[in-house]
Amino acid sequence: MKTFLSILSLCALLVLPGQAQAYSVGLNPADQTIFLGTTAPVDINLVLTGTEALFGFDLALTFDPALVGFDSFSTSLLDPSDPFNPLFDYLGGFTFEPTVDPTVISFSGTFLPWDVLTEPLSGSFTLASLNFTGIGLGTSPLTLTGELDLGNAGLDPVNVAGSVTVAPVPEPGTFLLLGLGLAGIVGYRRRFNRG
Repeated sequence: MKTFLSILSLCALLVLPGQAQAYSVGLNPADQTIFLGTTAPVDINLVLTGTEALFGFDLALTFDPALVGFDSFSTSLLDPSDPFNPLFDYLGGFTFEPTVDPTVISFSGTFLPWDVLTEPLSGSFTLASLNFTGIGLGTSPLTLTGELDLGNAGLDPVNVAGSVTVAPVPEPGTFLLLGLGLAGIVGYRRRFNRG
């Protein structure tokens, strides 16, 4: 009986990982430090494996608007200038309404095959690229949440965290003092070596 239970447990361990979700969503870079007034680019990357393909997405990225300001959003999937491009047959868009909620950027899309030759995306690709500018000192958490439609029985959840740290710009006086200190040490060393 023990042998049978051991074999059954081993089989369960071998079968269960095959049923696990293999997709991954990530922010690139996940954590970064920028100076006040400079730009922080953030890519949302999606990796699909096996038979997974992207049929739709509904995502929201939250941030702290007191620390970083949202500058731009771009994606090759939702190209409004060329909706009939056979490579990017996704219909949707992005929303950022700072007067309603200054902390959330939403974007969604649904795969609409225009002909029988097009297929939803699979493999690895950048879902979207965003740019933020540092406007306040501190660390702004970046949280990506939502759902993906990967052709499974249900929707697949997304919950990814990252951050942008905004540091003060180094003052020129700081570099001057550091340089003078190093020059003083070199001068003292030379004087000490002569005598």
